[in-house]
Amino acid sequence: MNRIFYEIFEQMPRQGPGKSEYTKRALSFCQLPPKPQILDIGCGTGAQTLSLAESTDGLITAVDNHGPFLKELSEKAKALGLDSKIQVLHGDMNRLGLKQKFDLIWSEGSIFVMGFEKGLREWKKFLKPDGFMALTEVAWIKDNPPTEALSFWEQEYPAIKDISSNRDIIRSAGYSLIQDFIMPKDAWDDFYSALKIIIHKIKSKDLKNQQALNTIGMFEREVKAYQRFGEFYGYVFFILLNYGS
Repeated sequence: MNRIFYEIFEQMPRQGPGKSEYTKRALSFCQLPPKPQILDIGCGTGAQTLSLAESTDGLITAVDNHGPFLKELSEKAKALGLDSKIQVLHGDMNRLGLKQKFDLIWSEGSIFVMGFEKGLREWKKFLKPDGFMALTEVAWIKDNPPTEALSFWEQEYPAIKDISSNRDIIRSAGYSLIQDFIMPKDAWDDFYSALKIIIHKIKSKDLKNQQALNTIGMFEREVKAYQRFGEFYGYVFFILLNYGS
C-alpha cells in the first residue's frame, strides 16, 4: 500500500464500515466460555477490538501488518483500562504461524485480503472444535444490480458474491452458519462521512504526487458508487460454528 493510503486510514475511526452496536450484536450469537481466547485478524486501529474487550473477559490477540495501527490500538486500550485484555501482534494474516487455537476468531472488513473461501479454510486451523468465527464480507444484497455497479466491483473486488453463494462457501469449508445479517446503512454513512472529511483535508494540500492523486480518486469513486448503487450491495456479518477439528 502507498503512503497516502495509510495516511488516510490512520486518521479514520474505523478502517471499514461498522459500528460498536453491530459488533456486539454479532458477538451475542457466540456462546463463549467465561474467559475466551479471541483472535482479531486485520484489526486495524481496533474499534471492534475495544468493543470485544468491553463485552468479554478473556484475552484478545489483535493482529495487523501495519505497526502504527497497532500502536494506536494499544494507546486507546490503555486509556480505556482495557490493555490487560488485549495483546497486539504485528503479523501477516497469510502467515500467522500461531500455535494456539482460539474460542473465537473475529474479522471485520479484512478477510477479502485473503479471499473469503481461502480465509475460512486457512484460519480454521486456529479455531477450536466448536469454536466460533464472526466476520464481515461485502456481498450483493439485491438482485439484478446495474451494469455500472457490476463494472465497479469487477474492478474493485471481482470475488464479490451474493449472500446465498457465501453461505454455500461457509458450509463447504466445514462450518455451520449460526446467523447472518446485513450491516445497516448508517455504518456506511458514518464511514464515508469520515472518509470524505479526511480526503478533503489531504486534497487541500499542494499534492503533486500522481500516486497519491490516484489513491484519492479511487476512494472518491468508491463513495460515489455507494451513493448511486449502495442499495444493491453491503457488508454482511456471518457468524459461524466450527464443527470439525
